[in-house]
Amino acid sequence: MNHRIQLGMSRCVPACTQMILNWFSKPEPSQRVLSAEMGTTLKGGTDMEALKVTLSRRGISAWYMPKESMSEGLAKGYVYIIGVTGWGLTFAPHVIAILGYKDGKFRVHDPCWVPEWVRSDKVLRRAEFALRCGR
Repeated sequence: MNHRIQLGMSRCVPACTQMILNWFSKPEPSQRVLSAEMGTTLKGGTDMEALKVTLSRRGISAWYMPKESMSEGLAKGYVYIIGVTGWGLTFAPHVIAILGYKDGKFRVHDPCWVPEWVRSDKVLRRAEFALRCGR
C-alpha cells in the first residue's frame, strides 16, 4: 500500500514523499528524517525545491509540469505531488499525491485522509502546481 498519514502539522510533504518513494520501491526514511532533510520555510511548510533534491538523491526525478497534463503523465508511469488550496478540511496550503487516473478521476492520496478516486475537474480546480515524479 502506498498511502501514508502525515504525523503532525506541516508533515504533508514528507508523507507524500514517502508515498512516492514507496511507489518506486525505494527505501523510506521516517517523516521526521525527511522533514529535517528538507527543512522548513518561514511559514512552517516545506520548500518544493528541497523536495526535488530529496527525491533526486534517491534516484527519482521531479519537475514542474502543467497540471492539465497529469492524466497523460500518469498513463506513462509518472506520479505527482500537487499543491492544493481549499482541500478537504483545510484552507491552508497542502500537498497530496496523485497515483492514478481512470474514468475521468484521479487516485488521490491525501496524507490527512484515506485514498479515494476524485473527479479530475475538482482536483484541477484546487491545484496550484503539479510536480511530476519518475525515474
